[in-house]
Amino acid sequence: MVQYTLDNGLRLVTAPASTGRVAAVNLWYGVGSRHEVPGRTGFAHLFEHLMFQGSGNVVKGEHFEVVERLGGDINASTSTDRTNYYETVPEHALDLILWLEADRLSTLRDGMTQEVLDNQRDVVKNERRQRYDNQPYGTALERILRLGYPEGHPYHHPTIGSMADLDAADLDYVKSFHKAHYGPDNCVLTVVSDLDPEDVLARVERFFGPVPARDALPEAPDASLPEPLGGPVRDSVTETVPAAACSPGTASHPTVRGTSTSCTWPRPCSARGRAAACTARSWSTAPSPPTTAGPLPTSCRSATPTA
Repeated sequence: MVQYTLDNGLRLVTAPASTGRVAAVNLWYGVGSRHEVPGRTGFAHLFEHLMFQGSGNVVKGEHFEVVERLGGDINASTSTDRTNYYETVPEHALDLILWLEADRLSTLRDGMTQEVLDNQRDVVKNERRQRYDNQPYGTALERILRLGYPEGHPYHHPTIGSMADLDAADLDYVKSFHKAHYGPDNCVLTVVSDLDPEDVLARVERFFGPVPARDALPEAPDASLPEPLGGPVRDSVTETVPAAACSPGTASHPTVRGTSTSCTWPRPCSARGRAAACTARSWSTAPSPPTTAGPLPTSCRSATPTA
């Protein structure tokens, strides 16, 4: 593996592999959902879609079509800290892929229209309905993030964003988001092929070298947590697991009686599971922390939780 840094800040990583005349290209941009601001969530993921919808020199959908005609593989993904775009194509098409990527990096805003924004915004909103809103437990991660990180923290919201924020997206802000985060100085380009590293470097400099670095760098979000949580998270439902539940029994779903839940543990019962079941816990809206009710039953004294 050989690494280079271009004058405009782009970092290139070349890795040799016996790929059978196949080249794999992967671009990682340092922008994810944690770089979004309140009221503008979902933009990093929205851009994952918009980057395939044309640029100054490529019409809408052509990037996909070119790679698919080559028999290649193409896709992208978004996370909290990065967005990546990748293609795997025959080695002879490497120059074409590098040109496509450099073109949408430098001229995407020229091809951005209100029609493209509206279309891809609807696609992302439908993806949210399919994967979050209309799925059993689909919003669980969203709720966990809200409980785990305070309001205003960059990890407080999921990558998909909210419907309201997606609806509020406007063309000017979309273009400014691309200008702020998409630059060669915020990109790591990886090329895996049989080609000599110096050959790959020359190709990358040809297509990416003229792309200027960003004029201004956005302020990095503060992901620190200044103080630990004051105590366990409490839900609005009171749940009590009786100590008797540690007794071996047949597997069954918890049975709900009023405001308490009792359950039996399947056999065999792990040491961690039996020890946990033998401790009576209560979660409620009361301000006092949960308490342990009574000593452990005799049958569970040896059930010590393991790491």
